[in-house]
Amino acid sequence: MSAGAWADAGSQAAAETLFRQGRELMQQGRYPEACAKLSESQRLDPGAGTLLNLAACYEKNGQTASAWVTYTEAASFAARGGRADWEATARDRASQLEPTLSTLTIVVPPASDVVGLVVERSGVKVERAQWGLPIPIDPGVHPVGALAPEKQQWSTTVAVGPNAAKATVTIPPLLVEQGGEPQPVVAPADVGPRPLQTDAGVDDGDDQRTWGLVVGGVGVVGLGAGAVFGLMAKSKHDEALEHCNGPQHCTSEAVDLDDQARSRATVSTILVGVGAAAMVGGAVLYFTAPAKEAGDVAWTAAPTAGGAAFAMQGVW
Repeated sequence: MSAGAWADAGSQAAAETLFRQGRELMQQGRYPEACAKLSESQRLDPGAGTLLNLAACYEKNGQTASAWVTYTEAASFAARGGRADWEATARDRASQLEPTLSTLTIVVPPASDVVGLVVERSGVKVERAQWGLPIPIDPGVHPVGALAPEKQQWSTTVAVGPNAAKATVTIPPLLVEQGGEPQPVVAPADVGPRPLQTDAGVDDGDDQRTWGLVVGGVGVVGLGAGAVFGLMAKSKHDEALEHCNGPQHCTSEAVDLDDQARSRATVSTILVGVGAAAMVGGAVLYFTAPAKEAGDVAWTAAPTAGGAAFAMQGVW
């Protein structure tokens, strides 16, 4: 047997082992781990059967967009292999999922579309052809960012809900990177007596600290609500298990309860992510606010009949 044949045999054996482990994990309800195993099995030894199982795993895990794409791929794979039954199953599941797909639209206004602009979603470049289009995406929290030469990088996160939710992110005009372009120097107009040294008008940071507390409070509420939904998800899952006599012997009521558990788990994940982001934002606002000054003092010089006079004005 040649070295290439040994390598192929080794890959197929590993793929079969991963496939079996993935199936067992699915029966245990450990969908994230199961999907990872099945995905690697498909990479090592592609097959329509593995794709069907992977799509079902994604669907059970609430990754509706990934499941829809994988079912469609499985249908094409099965058609090439002459498996009309598998093709029909895959197309039927994809058709049922399509109305439930959530979407994310990334809008790039003309003012933001600068030379060299790159838009990213979850760390992957979003091609220009996709800008402004509602693209199917798995429910959850997704980072969106933009960067361009000599511009400051911009980023945000967007929470996309399940069940055909629609989310939109608009890319703002990117700020000029510090030191990227020289700023024009404007000579001040001569307006007569003016302060020689002053602290008047300096922001004491109270407004920023207040907003920091407000945003942080919203984060705390989000985390609390996420925890509540998490407990509800666990309760539904436990209740579903009571209607099963084994991993493969569950009633329709158990399936419904499991679906409810997964929906609540998805909402919990979204709320926790948004709550954590709000708490971080609130902390940044609070701790970066300008420090309060003891007082505001201004010295002014003005002509008088005797020559010149200095005056001090202060607010305490």
